Amino acid sequence: DPTACFQCTIQDHCSNHADQVVADATNTGCLCSNRWSGVDCSVCGSEYTASPPGECDECAVGFVNVASTGLPTCNACTIATHCSGNTNSVTSAGGPATRCDCDCS
Repeated sequence: DPTACFQCTIQDHCSNHADQVVADATNTGCLCSNRWSGVDCSVCGSEYTASPPGECDECAVGFVNVASTGLPTCNACTIATHCSGNTNSVTSAGGPATRCDCDCS
């Protein structure tokens, strides 16, 4: 339980996905790295990919990076938003992709 330890480590209490762990007599906090979240940095949102293992810093397939710098902000590719509603399907390669691909066939 990361909220109840005094001698906490990134490896043992923050799933090895934190830049820093802060612990004192009253609480513990993991400062999660990249896009990891949760009390113990064990959650990588579905819009991100944890591949290569441990990273959680690229967009998953079907999502596109809308951030101009720094860590990605990944939005889902949608037919209505990215293809003007005129397509059969839409996707992206994920990773550093900055555009969605519309299948207009």
